[in-house]
Amino acid sequence: ASYLNETIYGIIFMLFWSYCVSLAAAGILLSVLFSKASLASLMSPMLYLLSAIPSFILTNPSLTTKTGLSLFSTYAFSQSVGLVFRAAGKGDPMTWDSAGDGSYSFNRGLLFMWIDTFLYLVLAAWLDQVVPSEWGAKKPFFYYCWPPLWFHSASETANFKGLGTDGMLDRTNMETITDRELLAKERVRVTNIRKEFGDLVKFGKADKVAVNNVNLSLYEGQILALLGHN
Repeated sequence: ASYLNETIYGIIFMLFWSYCVSLAAAGILLSVLFSKASLASLMSPMLYLLSAIPSFILTNPSLTTKTGLSLFSTYAFSQSVGLVFRAAGKGDPMTWDSAGDGSYSFNRGLLFMWIDTFLYLVLAAWLDQVVPSEWGAKKPFFYYCWPPLWFHSASETANFKGLGTDGMLDRTNMETITDRELLAKERVRVTNIRKEFGDLVKFGKADKVAVNNVNLSLYEGQILALLGHN
């Protein structure tokens, strides 16, 4: 602690805070890659150690090498920590005025930690959409590069949800219930149940619709039977 007494506390705080935020983003990324907590807890320390190894084995890396390795926030953090301690060891504690000095400066390390945080979060969001998992239908790997997969027109959305263009429920294929006493006994309501199959589902298109926007109400005292091939 006495070694860094003259170093501005704001610099130390910003250094560790930036690194902690990048670690949180890296944790989100790992949670997408590993669905089982036990496997994630095993792999995370190993990946952390691997990302730290270059800081110890590379004695005099070039600026290009440092810049590339800084895509791992642990490396950017280690370089920034080294700069702080070396400045304090020379009797010239780092200040915000000197934080930008040098080819690989303290400010550059901070910047890379925030760039890494952004990249980790974007990569996590992309992998969450495209990596196969136990639940849901995954989108194609070029999901972010194909805007039609991001947005749907109002008519497409209304058709998919079984709604009219005015946003109201399409009741053309529904039996009208006029008995008020029966309506008061509604206990279960199913709205717009839909199930699609086929290779085009992940593109937002359905080539086989198994259940087409079924709307159903169940009333107390009634017996319901669903008839069909299944």
